[in-house]
Amino acid sequence: MTLAYYDKQSFDRLSIISKHELRELQIHLLKSDSKYSKWMRSYIDPKQFYRYKYIINCSFKDDQRTIKFVDFVRLKINEYLQQKNISLSSKNELNQLIIFKGALFILLLIIDSKFNKKEFEEKTYNLVLKIILSVRLANSNIIKGNSNNIRSILNNINLNKPIKVIMPVCPDYEISINQKGQARYTFENLGGGIGPVAKKALLEYKNIIQLFKNVNCNVEVLILIGDFEANEKNCNRLKIKKDIFINKLESSIKMLNSSITGKANAGLFMRECIGESGWNFVYNKLLQDEFKDCNSFDSLSKILPKINHEKIFKMRMNMYRSWFPNSNDLFEVFKNQIIEYLSMSICIQASYRNSLIFACDHYSMAPYYGSFGGPKAISVFNSYS
Repeated sequence: MTLAYYDKQSFDRLSIISKHELRELQIHLLKSDSKYSKWMRSYIDPKQFYRYKYIINCSFKDDQRTIKFVDFVRLKINEYLQQKNISLSSKNELNQLIIFKGALFILLLIIDSKFNKKEFEEKTYNLVLKIILSVRLANSNIIKGNSNNIRSILNNINLNKPIKVIMPVCPDYEISINQKGQARYTFENLGGGIGPVAKKALLEYKNIIQLFKNVNCNVEVLILIGDFEANEKNCNRLKIKKDIFINKLESSIKMLNSSITGKANAGLFMRECIGESGWNFVYNKLLQDEFKDCNSFDSLSKILPKINHEKIFKMRMNMYRSWFPNSNDLFEVFKNQIIEYLSMSICIQASYRNSLIFACDHYSMAPYYGSFGGPKAISVFNSYS
């Protein structure tokens, strides 16, 4: 039997098979007298079918079928990961590899990866890493979100290639600390130190790098301060000129970089991404094309229907009142901040193709990242008012 034939798109074809069809395929593969059926054509060709059948029955026979098929697949997954120098840290990781689309699906990918071209092997390895990494991130106690949500965000990157992890942070606005030890922004002044959001990034960036390193991923972290906030409205609120605002941010960058070690760096968002002119173009285009007539939660819901805007606004309202106490239209403040979040993702994608956002600001705003293109955000749990 020839084992060398492969359609170069076989990974994509196999990936669209349903769980129901996988169960049917498993029955055919485990029965010695079963033959290839026409319904399989959308997913596998005859040579693939008989290759699977030959390898599975030879391997499973060696175990005298004294174990369940799913346990047999677990053994094969462990063999595959050992070859890749990856150790599973929990039983849940192994279970998630099987639950993702069933035991047979992951087994077929592992079988195919041994014989197929490099592209198939890379896609298989990339998928396995995403499932494992999503479980580890969800269980890390620093990330808000479950493994399924995290995996959906990881779907847009290639873990086989170098990854830029972007951690956007706020300028060092003045804060007060309440009796519970929680930070509350007063916005009465702008410092040149490390604000609460940047402190969170500084606290967690090494942990994030290590989580990726443990699955053989190459990551570099950029902690980027939002220099786009040095706008006229904000400068007027703080009663400082734009150049003074930027100088304060530069001071914050120096303090961050003096505390950072390893594959990480701090900088200004616009400077490290698309530049000020690029930022203004993206922001103004979103404002004019998508949000020009947006003046209510109803109109906002038509633009972004999957997000509970009113709930998020209520969580942010106290901060907006502190930020712009004389404003008669806090909805406008909220809308402008949404556009900033949308713009950040678009600018990050334009500058760093294989990138992820780890958001260290208030978790409520994370859904806005990537809603108009660019990477979505994995939220590092943080709460303040």
